[in-house]
Amino acid sequence: MNLDQTIFFFINGTMTSGFLDFIMPVISNLVYFIPFLAGLVLWMVWKDGVRGRLTVAALILLVPLTDQISATLLKPAFGRPRPCRTESGLENVNVRARCSSKGSFPSSHATNIGGVALLLALRYRRWALIAGIVAFLVGFSRVYLGVHYPSDVLGGWTLGALLAGAVFLLVRAVQRWRWPEPEADEELSPPKEISEPS
Repeated sequence: MNLDQTIFFFINGTMTSGFLDFIMPVISNLVYFIPFLAGLVLWMVWKDGVRGRLTVAALILLVPLTDQISATLLKPAFGRPRPCRTESGLENVNVRARCSSKGSFPSSHATNIGGVALLLALRYRRWALIAGIVAFLVGFSRVYLGVHYPSDVLGGWTLGALLAGAVFLLVRAVQRWRWPEPEADEELSPPKEISEPS
C-alpha cells in the first residue's frame, strides 16, 4: 500500500465518527455555499467599488476555468478510478456520498474551492485565513467521504492556485491600466511654488 492509500484509509476509516459522518457531506456539497457567496458578491458589487466589481469579474472568469479544466480536460486524460469504484482495486472503503463515474484526478471540488479561496485571499488579505480553512475542509471532506484520494485533492488545490494566480495577475494589470494610482513621489512631494512676476 502506497502513502496516498495509507493516508486515505486513515482519514476514511480510522477517523470515522458520527459527527464527521453528519458534517462532512454538508461541507462537501458546494450548494450550501451559494447563499454566502451570493451575499458576498452583492457586497463586493455595491459596497467595495472598483476592487469589488473587478473581483466579481475575476470569479466569473475563474470558476468556469477551474471546473472545465479539471473535469473536462484532466479527468479523462488521467483516467484514474475513484477509491469508491471497484476497479480501483481497494477494499473496505467507507463510501459516504454518491460515487461519480468520472475520474478521480484531480478533484474538481478542490480545484474550484482552492481557486476561489486563493483569489479572495489575494484580493482581500484579511479573509485569507477563513478562505484557507474552508478550502481545507472541503478537500478533507472529499477524502473522508471516500470519493477521492489525498493526491487528488492536492492536485486540485495546486491547479486551482495556479489558475487563481493567473487570473489575479490579469485583473491586477487591468486595474492598474484602467484605474492607475498616483505615483508615490507625486503624492509625497510638496506643491511647487508659483513665482510672482517682477
